[in-house]
Amino acid sequence: MLYTPHGILRILRLTKTEDETTHIVLPDGMLNLYPNPATNLVNVLLKTTVDDIQNYQVEIKNLLGQIVVSKTIVANQVVELTTEELTSALYILSIKQGDTLIKETKLAILK
Repeated sequence: MLYTPHGILRILRLTKTEDETTHIVLPDGMLNLYPNPATNLVNVLLKTTVDDIQNYQVEIKNLLGQIVVSKTIVANQVVELTTEELTSALYILSIKQGDTLIKETKLAILK
């Protein structure tokens, strides 16, 4: 469990990588990303089990690891990310809370 000031964010496991980065593995269904593949926008919804008012950082990175889109979101709210300036390619969408990686997933952009 991840305890926050506003309740508990349910997790499956906590892992550390070789570079000492902490990763939280969310249960399936706690992150909705649509449409995927996307063209000009993508909707992100991070679901938590409580009224979570904490801020999370969403980043879209190209395959070189460069951040091409970044936005602060609040859990349990759909956030629209503009992807108009991105070229057709595969990207990595990451959700972080501070230095802790919450979730990473693939995002395809097709123009």
